[in-house]
Amino acid sequence: MIMRNRMTTYALPGAAFLLFFLFIFLGLGTKFKQQEEYRRTIIQELGQDAVINQAVFMSRYSLLNSYDVLVENVQSQKQKQQVLRNIPAFIGGGRRDDIRQQLEALEILIGQKEELIETFKSKNALLKNSLTYLPILIQELKAEGLGPAINQELDRSLDLSLLYSLSSDDSDLVVDLGSQVSQLRTAATGLPANQREDLELAVDHIGIILDNK
Repeated sequence: MIMRNRMTTYALPGAAFLLFFLFIFLGLGTKFKQQEEYRRTIIQELGQDAVINQAVFMSRYSLLNSYDVLVENVQSQKQKQQVLRNIPAFIGGGRRDDIRQQLEALEILIGQKEELIETFKSKNALLKNSLTYLPILIQELKAEGLGPAINQELDRSLDLSLLYSLSSDDSDLVVDLGSQVSQLRTAATGLPANQREDLELAVDHIGIILDNK
């Protein structure tokens, strides 16, 4: 949840800076080919910003098979930054300074976004692994004969974990999952060593889901 919000935080200012440039050029009213090429680059970078945000969302819900589109679009944005640094000669005075300042700020944001994407990739890999393994582990635990009460808690924990992974409004689910974790940890203390270790492993995976969504 935190990662998703942070990605949005950096995406929106990037788009705002690009729109700032676009409005400058729309206001100049010139017809130079150089202006059109420069403006086209700005529009393309705006489009890539939207593609990155969509790719992050799709990756989060396993709708993309790889992160290539994220990496490629960030690299393309960095290349377009170099193009945008060649400010057309007909723009002078304070407007050149404004554009330079905005480009510098945007370059920082792109660097921060690149770092966030790498963090997102690592966290999302952990999340997917736990979401894949937790149902299997819980079925194995239930087959060990832990008793109806613990089995019920395991089923509820799995349901909440899967629901939490898909939910956008998850504050109540965080509380409920935290409560389930506490109950399972308490239940684990009365089990034989091998069963206790297996149950604690399931709890660890629930914690990974909570921490990396």
